[in-house]
Amino acid sequence: EIDVSFSDDQIASLCNALCFLYNGCLRSKQDKKTLYEALRQHTDLEDNVNMAIAKVYSRICKLQMAHLDDAKRSEDGNDMNQAKSILSLGRLVSMKWSMGMTISSSRMKKVQKPFVRLQLTIAHCDGEIKTYFVTLSILQFQELRQEIKLSRMVMADLD
Repeated sequence: EIDVSFSDDQIASLCNALCFLYNGCLRSKQDKKTLYEALRQHTDLEDNVNMAIAKVYSRICKLQMAHLDDAKRSEDGNDMNQAKSILSLGRLVSMKWSMGMTISSSRMKKVQKPFVRLQLTIAHCDGEIKTYFVTLSILQFQELRQEIKLSRMVMADLD
């Protein structure tokens, strides 16, 4: 039996430090030896306490791995559907463009620069259809046109 008294702040600090080390080891899937060494180097805990913490950590890791395996088997279908919806970019429904001329702005009286305004209508995977507007300089529009041309050639080669 150990007769030691700690203040509430000391206990909170110790718990926070242990949680930080524990979670770091769990996230990076470290073994109990790594946790034991970290506790030994970064705390003033006695060696038998460090060993006990590392042993409990090892058991928790084994339990978590078993739990994750069970959960993974049951959620594989849901995960795939969720991943597909996250990675889905939507479908381009329509694209319209128009040219314009910036004559002046709040910063300059005489600008006189041409621009291209794109109106993109996209159907998202959840069924929602949204319209987005993009304004490009003539040079940016020409670069976009070249990129689309190259993309179409690559896609044609893949088919």
